[in-house]
Amino acid sequence: MTHLYDDTAAAAVVHAARLTVVNAKWHICEEQALERLSHVRGLACTPLFPGHAVIHVVACDGRLLGRARLHHNGRTARWLAVPAGTGREIGTYRTLQRCPRPGP
Repeated sequence: MTHLYDDTAAAAVVHAARLTVVNAKWHICEEQALERLSHVRGLACTPLFPGHAVIHVVACDGRLLGRARLHHNGRTARWLAVPAGTGREIGTYRTLQRCPRPGP
């Protein structure tokens, strides 16, 4: 029985370690996105993960406002707005067209 417990504990530790790595990567990518937006005045957005436009970091004058995440419900696609420091959606939008992106 001790062996089973040890396997379960080891699996929990590995799972926690993976979550820690994913969280760190997320924060590093968010910092890099904010760096790309740091020279843009006003409202702007850029992909959280370059080359993958599903999640955008949104900033105003280089300061983080939150994220916009593309969500498909089978029939339509909407952008979900999520403020910084939360995981709660505050609104849905058809496009991010009015959100300028930094140049190359």
